[in-house]
Amino acid sequence: MKRFAFTLAATLATTGMAHAQVTEEMLLNDATSTADVLTNGMGRDLQRHSPLDILNRDNVDNLVPAWAFSLGGEKQRGQETQPIIYDGIMYITGSYSRLYAIDVKTGQELWQYDARLPEGILPCCDVVNRGAAIYGDNVYFGTLDARIVALNRMTGDVVWNKKIADYRAGYSYTAAPLIVDGLIITGAPIEHLPFQDVTYWQELEQVFAWTQTHVHSTFGVCWGGMAMINHFHGVQKHLLDHKAFGCFRHTVTAPASPYLRGFSDDIVVPVSRWTEMKQSEIDARPALHTLITSAESGPCLVEDTEHRALYVFNHFEYDSGTLKQEYDRDVAEGTPINVPCNYYPHDDPANAPQNRWRSHAHLLYGNWINEIYQTTKYDLNEIGT
Repeated sequence: MKRFAFTLAATLATTGMAHAQVTEEMLLNDATSTADVLTNGMGRDLQRHSPLDILNRDNVDNLVPAWAFSLGGEKQRGQETQPIIYDGIMYITGSYSRLYAIDVKTGQELWQYDARLPEGILPCCDVVNRGAAIYGDNVYFGTLDARIVALNRMTGDVVWNKKIADYRAGYSYTAAPLIVDGLIITGAPIEHLPFQDVTYWQELEQVFAWTQTHVHSTFGVCWGGMAMINHFHGVQKHLLDHKAFGCFRHTVTAPASPYLRGFSDDIVVPVSRWTEMKQSEIDARPALHTLITSAESGPCLVEDTEHRALYVFNHFEYDSGTLKQEYDRDVAEGTPINVPCNYYPHDDPANAPQNRWRSHAHLLYGNWINEIYQTTKYDLNEIGT
């Protein structure tokens, strides 16, 4: 049994490598790799499945502990990290914004980073951390005072430390960052902030500008769509006096649009937001055309012909249980929240929610991809010209 446990550990531990940088290709192929675990979810589809065949249903009962590592006593609260493993080193995060590098073979701590958290943090969901990300020579994770920290993966030295929101306003960060093409994709609850008060707004505007010369068509969803329509057209978002939450009836106002092929005239779309865009401000911009709207929740889908973009402020992409998860979370935390309207049968949370938007979600995104295929210029150098 000891030999089996050691062999399994050695399969994951690839010490002696040349300490190559982690690349986008390696992250993209993480689900097929048996040597490392480079992404949260073991692949971007988040299935946490490995093709490793040395461990299977016939021998899994032979596994025995090789070593144990303590993250502290009960005062350290919950631990929810998924390990990242590369080059024989395991990177795990701990509660109160800690990150450890551990030798996979021996369980020996190589280094530890402990964020110096300020007084007055207001984490929404305990003091946990759900994992790190790795790219190049760095490992990245978020902290409870709403910052992203980059550490040298070999030494633990701080490479940079960036604020993503104001912890004094109740913002915190616990999720594992996602890295795509060297870009850290993360989030913080910034819906209530004016766009210009978001600390990375200037960088985001650079991304928006970049799309105009490098991307044939863009699709901004929820806050992202609001941010794009503000950047390109100056349309403002407005704070609601109560959260728009539930499944609202919508009207298709442009049935001839190629993006709405197959749509019914009257549809249901999930909504979950504290802000709205005003129809009058959208109508005042000649390049903007509202494709779907709601008498209750306002404009939903807007086409921007000048910038080859779609902006959707509601949530076709939601799974059947997403609104339920949001509702259950707020109830558990004691946050005042209404039952999502027109979602549960008879508006009773004891009933299983019904999905009445899935078909139109598939149509919308399928139509968008088809339109990209049909209209993208043969010479990619002509994009944006």
